[in-house]
Amino acid sequence: MPWTLYRYIIKEILKLLLPAAVVVMLLISIAAAIKPLIDGLLEPSMLLRFVAYLAPTMLQFALPFAAMFAATQFFARMAADNEITACSASGLSYFLILVPALVLGSALMVGWYYLSNSLVPMFNKRAAEVVKSDVVRMVVTELQKGRAVRFPTSGNWVVYADHAEERALTPAEDKAWVANGARTLPYRVVRLSGVALSQWNRDGTLRREGTAQAVDVFLYNEKGTTLVTFYLHHAVGYDPLRHELVAMGDYWQMPPLQLAPNVSEKPQFLSLSDLRQRLKHPEASLNIQRAKAALVRAMGGDEMARRIEEGINGAPGAGATGRTVQLLAPGDCRYLIQAASARREHNAVLLLSSPRQPVRITWEVGHRPDRQFVARQARLVCGGDEGTPEPRASIDLTDVRVYKIIGQRAGGLRFIPATEAPALSLTPGHWPTAILPYYQKMGLDQLTRVATALERPAPVVTPAQADPVQRSLLELAQTRDQLYRDVVGQLSYRSATALSCLFILVFGAILAMLMRTHTPLVVFFFGFLLVLFCVIIMNTGRSLCSNQDYPYLLGIVIAWSADLILAGATALAYLRLSRN
Repeated sequence: MPWTLYRYIIKEILKLLLPAAVVVMLLISIAAAIKPLIDGLLEPSMLLRFVAYLAPTMLQFALPFAAMFAATQFFARMAADNEITACSASGLSYFLILVPALVLGSALMVGWYYLSNSLVPMFNKRAAEVVKSDVVRMVVTELQKGRAVRFPTSGNWVVYADHAEERALTPAEDKAWVANGARTLPYRVVRLSGVALSQWNRDGTLRREGTAQAVDVFLYNEKGTTLVTFYLHHAVGYDPLRHELVAMGDYWQMPPLQLAPNVSEKPQFLSLSDLRQRLKHPEASLNIQRAKAALVRAMGGDEMARRIEEGINGAPGAGATGRTVQLLAPGDCRYLIQAASARREHNAVLLLSSPRQPVRITWEVGHRPDRQFVARQARLVCGGDEGTPEPRASIDLTDVRVYKIIGQRAGGLRFIPATEAPALSLTPGHWPTAILPYYQKMGLDQLTRVATALERPAPVVTPAQADPVQRSLLELAQTRDQLYRDVVGQLSYRSATALSCLFILVFGAILAMLMRTHTPLVVFFFGFLLVLFCVIIMNTGRSLCSNQDYPYLLGIVIAWSADLILAGATALAYLRLSRN
């Protein structure tokens, strides 16, 4: 074997390949850094560090073009200098001349497969952390430009403000956080004014919305994730159940929101072992954990509604005695609820009255009756949001008479004259015993089976009365399917990209020998077009694999079709070359 010739060919190709890969890689990295720099999301002082971390990740685009450039330029020069003719005259076939290209292409394939599954995800994380390092300035910049900030990983909230500025954490606020048992203190505070907030469902429909005169945004870190807590001043929200505006109070706190998606959840930031773990143990994904928690809350609300219905209709249980149901309220208070009958509508219960038995709710403070509400009917909607330990039932009364209880007598309670109202809402209450721990202990598959097997009441048509368990179950299934699609698409893309390095290098060498009468740049141009087409196909396949509107197999087939095209082009070019 002509080892001296092979060492010479490999050495000369590497002399062209490495500089070309570095130049293309840096150019793409700098181009990718321009947009966040212009948008104010990246400080000029961080530009070099961002490019340094981003550059290795751009090898997926730079390496195919650099391999095509090196192969076409070197073998075109060999053909122009009659070195190919000399090798053929010495008894070497075209296949033996191409052996160094095959060896180097195989080395590139194995090397890139290793890099794309180990080092590149790590650099991807570092680059993302550089952009997120000054997350407060990002938020303030977006809001000051009149843009809304979206929190897609925390209930899909969207926040808009007329003005935003940073302020210092006051000593009183610092003490309040410590008094509340916070594990980490806020490191930044942003004051927003003229604020509008909205929450959207996965299908793009509006779930809730509201406004506030001012909002204090506290940012803090927990388990490597940046969280924000909103404190709303003079907030007003729209209640879709009652179709009216509701004042939230002078000072209202929202559950913590995640400022940006955790980089560990995106497949491009995961190594090969991490991706395989996602397939084996999907519950390790934070997105799956959030979807599972939402399903647990929905099932808890459904279970609470079932218990209320059974208690009112005469099936005694925990917290229910005959036709009386007990709900606990904040501040050592409780409700004693009585009604003629109850009808459940998924997580809602409609309490009905009769001529002899109106809907009667007694409010007790410290086990002493304080008020009694007598209504024609009542609607209890059971459920919870992020941050609520147990499901709560909102209580909406219709045609209400309110009695103030001033004492007790032998025949019952003593009242003062009643006040009347067409509608009234009471503070939400929760079931006397814990409901959620039973569901929280279940695994993902067991919870899904239990939720699927739940006995459902008759379907309703209003969106406000839609079944939250089925909706949460569907969202969990979609999240799980999305995780599988992302992981499989990323694995296929990395493997297809690695294999393409082998075909590109060999095809470039064959093309240069086949087009020996043309200049090297012309040869590279034709090779460049094929590589560009295949890179676009592979990225399109990865995108289609993650798109739930298409079968994921279609995306995999399209991603791998690029390698089939390269293999076919290489085989056809070699057949034409071998005829000479």
